[in-house]
Amino acid sequence: MREQLDKLLRHYYIYVPRGQTKDTIEPGKRLGLAVARSRRARLTVVAPQKNSATHHPELAKLEIVTERSGSPRDGGVGLAWCPTYSHGDGPAPRKNGYRPESAWEMESHRLERQLDLVTKLGDQPKYKSKLHDIVAARELYWEVSDRLPRALERYGMTPSEFYARGREWLIDFVNDVPSAAIGAALHERNFRNSYKRWTGNDIRDIDSMIEAVPYCDYVLTDKHVAAQLAKSAVGRNLGTKIFARIRDLMAELT
Repeated sequence: MREQLDKLLRHYYIYVPRGQTKDTIEPGKRLGLAVARSRRARLTVVAPQKNSATHHPELAKLEIVTERSGSPRDGGVGLAWCPTYSHGDGPAPRKNGYRPESAWEMESHRLERQLDLVTKLGDQPKYKSKLHDIVAARELYWEVSDRLPRALERYGMTPSEFYARGREWLIDFVNDVPSAAIGAALHERNFRNSYKRWTGNDIRDIDSMIEAVPYCDYVLTDKHVAAQLAKSAVGRNLGTKIFARIRDLMAELT
């Protein structure tokens, strides 16, 4: 059990699916408690309703938050406690390919990629001088490459011919695609902050800005993201005004 737990502790997110033939509620509960003990951290239970967890003695004595009653504290371990099926999550939808956990798996993989680059930058500081190029290349590979073949057909160009255009041309291409430019700018700013600890929330923030900034005149976001965008010319080039405070946005609109 100790060896299995050590492997699990390498990850930020651990998903225990609701079993169709085997009850996984008890193992999931024990795993959350074990992770918190190993991390010597506070365990906070996040549940749709408090009574979803209070009838479990081990959980009832812990801090339990819902979307209407606070938020988990920083630096602790969160146990997302959703032990029952919702109307849209059950055997029937899953037979048709519905897998809500796939979003968490994808986010976990994306987060691991960011953490891997953080480690490499720490081991090889010289690469920070090439960070702009590295981030642009990653944006092309991870976010754009799967759509390139179909898009290039319109211009009679193959992916090989596209990449053969060279470094400067490819970087200009990323900068000319608004969503890619926003993604690259936010990634680069975060990677340049050596004290930044990447979380899944950073992934979601970047995804949100990729959708919002290129198409909206005004964007309201949190202080960190607004500060990162303020350090980049991308938002200004698109004519988008970024705000971190509601009162500033309201003043602009009135």
